[in-house]
Amino acid sequence: EMFDVAVFNACFGNVFDQKASLASAAQVVKGGGSVLVTHPLGGNFVDDLRRRDPSVVPHQLPRSLEAMDRLVENKTTPNFLRPQSLIDDLDFYLATWRRVPVAPLQKPLLVRGKVQRGYGRGSRKLGFPTANLPENLFGSTLEDLPCGVYTCWAFVQGDPRPLPAVANCGISPTFAGMENPLKIIEAHIIQRPDPPFLIQAQTVAAKAAAAEFYDKPMTLLLVGFQRPERKFPSFPQLINAIKTDVQNALAILTNDNGPLSEPDLIKLQHHPRFLELIIGTNSSTSFREDIPPTSTDDASAIAEWISPSF
Repeated sequence: EMFDVAVFNACFGNVFDQKASLASAAQVVKGGGSVLVTHPLGGNFVDDLRRRDPSVVPHQLPRSLEAMDRLVENKTTPNFLRPQSLIDDLDFYLATWRRVPVAPLQKPLLVRGKVQRGYGRGSRKLGFPTANLPENLFGSTLEDLPCGVYTCWAFVQGDPRPLPAVANCGISPTFAGMENPLKIIEAHIIQRPDPPFLIQAQTVAAKAAAAEFYDKPMTLLLVGFQRPERKFPSFPQLINAIKTDVQNALAILTNDNGPLSEPDLIKLQHHPRFLELIIGTNSSTSFREDIPPTSTDDASAIAEWISPSF
């Protein structure tokens, strides 16, 4: 169960690891919710306790938005928290972090390959048709990609522009006894109508489920992490989670300046390397990380980590 708010009241100076505590709180709070650190006697009171006995109160409370941001910076795990506000009065303390639905990836992952036939479960059982790329297309690259749900930009043959998408990378553990033998990227592509800045949850089922889509190239740019893959107790619960995943991707990748919009992730649809693959431009490659593309027997299959800066 996910909650709207998680609160550390009069205890945050005492926790062993403040960064880990905030990261754990983010895992149980809904996207758009909040994580609060409060103290009814203020930050100066906590500082005084720490001076008296640092073994009991090993930490200060963050006293600025910059200090709040440092507590949620993490280069190895997804960061779902953003500093929102700080009240630091003599006799009252309240720090608020906003829980975002999608944690931007430190390095987006660009993959391209021929869509392969899956089990038909996304369309038949769940109502969310997917285009599937198994990990054996990409050598060992996907071994380091955590299983879970990702927000993506997708390009499929026959469509003139990138489309928002959600992709599950994993083994589909809810299908007990029928789990994927390999880690698979299963992308559900979301259609956006004209004008391009208005995005709605309309699936391109004709592309993702039609037989002629198989063996056609698809390019995905994974830009953000939404949640770990998990085994749900029932299919209705899985379906509800996927609906939320789609809604979160749309909220993040819209250009309407909404409260959850992420401009840095929106602009990645124009990344030169992404465009180079989907429209064949001769863009400069100076922005690419010093990591060679994966070599496979299929010349069309590519998996590479890229810099978000361009």
